[in-house]
Amino acid sequence: MRNKFLILLGILFFLSGCRPVGVTVYLFPDTKESAKVRNYLFGTIYTFQREWILGCKYFARSIEFGKSEMLFRWLGACENFEFKEILR
Repeated sequence: MRNKFLILLGILFFLSGCRPVGVTVYLFPDTKESAKVRNYLFGTIYTFQREWILGCKYFARSIEFGKSEMLFRWLGACENFEFKEILR
């Protein structure tokens, strides 16, 4: 249920074009897992808003808290500035 809510929240932020940091930081408890999800969510939102540098910084922060295949794909795109394959 919580994951569905966060996905919906991310979509709303993306559609509104607003900066997600100030609002969603209060939705997560201060744990390593929530920090990973929060940074990943912010990175995704900024990337879809075409703010590549901010998005890549959040992905780099997220890797400190855990690794996933999708995260490595995003970081690879950040290094090469090729987001077309991931954004499909």
